[in-house]
Amino acid sequence: LVLPTFHGKCPSRRLTIGDLPDQGEYLAIQTLAELHLRIADIYPATELHLLSEGHFHSDVQLLGSDQAVDNYIARIRDMIRPHSGLV
Repeated sequence: LVLPTFHGKCPSRRLTIGDLPDQGEYLAIQTLAELHLRIADIYPATELHLLSEGHFHSDVQLLGSDQAVDNYIARIRDMIRPHSGLV
């Protein structure tokens, strides 16, 4: 399964407090991991791939610099790593 998600943070400090993932992303990853486990109970070989189009969106939606997107995606990967089946 492929889910396009976690593109990056809005650079407006009126809407976010920083460029890096926060509790919202953490909770989203926890929820996706739980969803994956429920799906894997029925379809054991299932993997859930989280696809970030951050660099595309950074150009289109002004998410910030390439370095900000790279840092965001690196942190998201760190959050995902403990959850088997999420790639």
